[in-house]
Amino acid sequence: MKKNFRFALILSAIVLFSIAVNAQTANHYNLSAYKLPDYRYHLLETGFTLAGVNNSHKVFDQKSLYQLFEGDVNVNYNSYLNSRKTQRTQAFRANFNGSSLYKDGGSVVEENSNLYSSFSYGIINKLYFHNKVFLETGVYGRYRYGHIKYSNNRIDTLISINDLTSNEHDVTANIPLGVGIGRIEQIQDYQKAIYIYEDLLKNGRAVAGKSEQEVMELATFISQLKNKRFFDFRIKNIQDLEALDSFLIVNNFKTQNDARYFARLVDNWNFVDNFIRESGTTISFKVTPDYSRYQNRRVYNIDDKHKYLGGSYGIEGGVAFEHFKPLNFYWQSNTAVSAMSGYRYKFEESDTIVPSEYTSSYQTLNLNFVQSIEYYPNTRTRMTGSFNAGYLKLFEEKNIDSEELLRPEGEYIYTGISIMIDYYISQRVRLNATSSVHYNSMDNNTSSAFKSDGFSSAFKVNLAYSIF
Repeated sequence: MKKNFRFALILSAIVLFSIAVNAQTANHYNLSAYKLPDYRYHLLETGFTLAGVNNSHKVFDQKSLYQLFEGDVNVNYNSYLNSRKTQRTQAFRANFNGSSLYKDGGSVVEENSNLYSSFSYGIINKLYFHNKVFLETGVYGRYRYGHIKYSNNRIDTLISINDLTSNEHDVTANIPLGVGIGRIEQIQDYQKAIYIYEDLLKNGRAVAGKSEQEVMELATFISQLKNKRFFDFRIKNIQDLEALDSFLIVNNFKTQNDARYFARLVDNWNFVDNFIRESGTTISFKVTPDYSRYQNRRVYNIDDKHKYLGGSYGIEGGVAFEHFKPLNFYWQSNTAVSAMSGYRYKFEESDTIVPSEYTSSYQTLNLNFVQSIEYYPNTRTRMTGSFNAGYLKLFEEKNIDSEELLRPEGEYIYTGISIMIDYYISQRVRLNATSSVHYNSMDNNTSSAFKSDGFSSAFKVNLAYSIF
């Protein structure tokens, strides 16, 4: 079974790569040639998600089952700034989540239900110098609060918990810093210009023979037009279409001015560039100091109270490579490779069932590869197939004060495939569905008792509404 599954993953990766290589059909538009002008973009979006995980694996002869179903409501704000000197991405997210969990480990059967809320903010700045050399700076922070009440039915001779109330606080922060060379451009406005021109041409409403440069000038006008923001979407849409129509008249793009012309124009304007497409290559050297802290207060069976505080801080650095390539009008290939090494300090204070207090340190090595192929069959739909593989090594963890070995070194291998479909039901309502299968292997080099492997599958369905 394991060999067959590994073979299926490798075969899937080869198929994805083959599609990417062979998808380069004849196309006289070079999407990679487009350079986005000075541009600022904002998006405020609400989302509703239903997700599930079904996980089964076997350690020696012991089978286990893990099932999770969850839903959440979220609010997301994203902004993007582009100029020849600066690229800046910002994101704020507020999330409210509920879940139901079932775990059967043979000797332990557990059923939980939880409620969480979280808030996160991140910003990445790329400052460009001569020959596409850039300096990257940023900040990321996340706070999560959880109030959990659940009953826990366990078949365990050592511990029996009937009721538990827990208040949790979780804080994570990091500061990514890097230097690199290369540039990645957003090109969806060029795709939109091509759609508009080719669709009008096909319906006999456009002048034939326009050059690629002329269509690219239309794309630049579209990007500049989108810089103007209005909260009233109806007024914004009217003014955008009026301006676009005037541009097509002045630059001799259209032949007729009728209902079919405006119907095609409106449809392409509303849907083509909802999906971000990118082109370009970067290679960078990154260093990221980070800090995390987790604290909870738990009450077991009304009067048994405990506190726990744990966290870590450290630094990770290495090299990252990204390559985004529009193969043609309908196909896109995206590749990301990274190799990172880090050093971490970990701390813990606990008066729970097994009291402890220590500070430890360990090193990490993380290698990751992601290859995805995107397909755009029409203006409303994006289909994405992805293959990912990674290797994580955790070196020995030792108590700083006593040199006691707290955890032997271990290796983790993970690989998987996923399929994602995005579909715009209307201009503001987007449906997203994802399905994935992953294989994971853990190998503790000092004890066969900690060797395991297995596979997991998951699905996720999300409905998002864009406010502006």
